[in-house]
Amino acid sequence: MSRCDTYCALCGVLIGYRGFAFGTDEYDQTRLAEHGTSWVRDVWLIRRHPTSLKVSLLGPATLIRWGFNGFIFPQQDQPRANIQAYKWSIGCDLILPLHTACYNILGKVAAPGAIDLEVLLEVFKTHFPANSGVSLDLDYGAASVFQKNNWVRRHGFEYLVTSPTEIPHVDDLTRSILQDSRLGEQQYSFPSYEWVNLAQDGVIRAVTPEVLEWIASYLDAEDLCSFRLVSKQFVAATSANSFWRSRVRLDTPWMAEFLDSSDIQHDDVDWRKLYQTLQEIVVEKPSSPYIPGIRNRCRIWELCADLMKEYHSLEKKQNTELTNPHILSGASCSPIARLRYPVEKPTITKNAGLIRAYGDLSSAQPIVSTYWTASGELAGIGTSWYRDGASTTLGSKDLFDTCQELEVPKDDWIFRLIFTIQDAPARTAGDGLHRRIVGLKLIFSKRSPVQFGQSQGYKRVLCASENHFTVGIRAT
Repeated sequence: MSRCDTYCALCGVLIGYRGFAFGTDEYDQTRLAEHGTSWVRDVWLIRRHPTSLKVSLLGPATLIRWGFNGFIFPQQDQPRANIQAYKWSIGCDLILPLHTACYNILGKVAAPGAIDLEVLLEVFKTHFPANSGVSLDLDYGAASVFQKNNWVRRHGFEYLVTSPTEIPHVDDLTRSILQDSRLGEQQYSFPSYEWVNLAQDGVIRAVTPEVLEWIASYLDAEDLCSFRLVSKQFVAATSANSFWRSRVRLDTPWMAEFLDSSDIQHDDVDWRKLYQTLQEIVVEKPSSPYIPGIRNRCRIWELCADLMKEYHSLEKKQNTELTNPHILSGASCSPIARLRYPVEKPTITKNAGLIRAYGDLSSAQPIVSTYWTASGELAGIGTSWYRDGASTTLGSKDLFDTCQELEVPKDDWIFRLIFTIQDAPARTAGDGLHRRIVGLKLIFSKRSPVQFGQSQGYKRVLCASENHFTVGIRAT
């Protein structure tokens, strides 16, 4: 066995389960045999390539049994056979191991957006311990307690090493809890929590039920239960079956995939009762009657959700720095002089809209077309309100050689355009350099950015005002 066990950066559980056939083993082997532990050996590494400097996932990797955080790869697949994780120093960038199953859950949490590995690695770096170790300093819940030199095995916590994605009997569990939560069945008492200090609910009594329901939608489970215990008005405002159905979606997204695949009619479900049952699964306690894989999936999902909050915060900060670099701090735009010699030529302005009216914002899926010359220069932009509809085009059609199209997804909008510009020799000798647009990147409010053309060159960023989206393009 290795001198120290190595742990996944996402879930905190050990890498490379080796059977635990030791005298100190306190796991219930019958539960492990049924649910399997092979998933902890399926590992990839996140790292920055030493030459290309691009962050990527490397693997599948195998933990070296007698090494310290060391991993090996098939020689024919990887140029470097040995890599050491959790080592970060000058000239050696950080490398971290991730269970494939844990990274798959992270992808589901991040959906519909894609994970930017550059941002993810930077988030991980903020949790790297002062002294290099075998884990990050994240709070992994029960898993953190068992992270010693060697993974501690304790009866009742077998769920920590059971797969969160390949879960036997999960369909039976889903059907069972849905059937036990039928409307009209006996109501279960709601879990009791500490009471909040509201001597009288006079303040709450003055608030309309609609506002109370809106407030309740932002409370966590403990606060929601506390308010229901002290206020009849709050109970009335949160009694609708539709309210609890939305809470199930909001608070237990780790179960949504299985609920959606069940053949039981959701209209017959008492969603409050189902919510109570799912909340019991959330509590980390030994000897739970629920399927271990479900409990581990819930635990890892919540860890990934917390990590994605840091991810989005850092991503937003980096995007702000991209559009407002420090070098331009305090700078102002000088007016552009109008050319009047030898003659002031008239200008032509043309608009290409993405929607026809304000009401289209919630349903429109316009098409954006980009037109390029044979040499790869942007020659025009076109829009149409729907596929196969009439197109409005900006640019010189006689220069068009190729066209690239994109359909804006429903409920998603463009809020930033980034033009890529390159210098090229002028067409006329002696005129110096000629700047041309060779790329266009569309930044959306929800989905991942889309790049047309090239991405290497100067950048020119056009942004919509804060809290606004792009609904049209005007060219002069």
